[in-house]
Amino acid sequence: MKYMSSKEASEKWKISDRRIRLLCNKGRIEGAIKIGRNWSIPTDAAKPADARKTSKNYYIGIGFDFSYIDSLKESIDEHRPISKRLANSLQEKLIVEWTYNSNAIEGNTLTLSETKVVLEGITIGGKSMVEHLEVINHR
Repeated sequence: MKYMSSKEASEKWKISDRRIRLLCNKGRIEGAIKIGRNWSIPTDAAKPADARKTSKNYYIGIGFDFSYIDSLKESIDEHRPISKRLANSLQEKLIVEWTYNSNAIEGNTLTLSETKVVLEGITIGGKSMVEHLEVINHR
């Protein structure tokens, strides 16, 4: 069987040499053999199909039906004007949840209720000072 280098395959199939080597690594070129750092590709090997062109991203924003979102907004608008007390309560809840989720992503072991307590100025026994400071500084 005759073999060609990745550079020769690149010229034959009009694909970059780097792409040829990547396809060989993924096993997409049948019969390709790695010898040292180089690839030997059978001269009768078929050009692999470009899988990148088959996956298309579709933007659904303009054709999307926003009626459900509009109905949710209307139900919120029915309760307007929102009282100052309710607005402050919602903001405080949002701050606690953002702080908890952000710190949890970073590995903080405080629970949501413990995070709320720390934000109120109380320390939790058995938890490190670093975890307390992460919560305080995030706020």
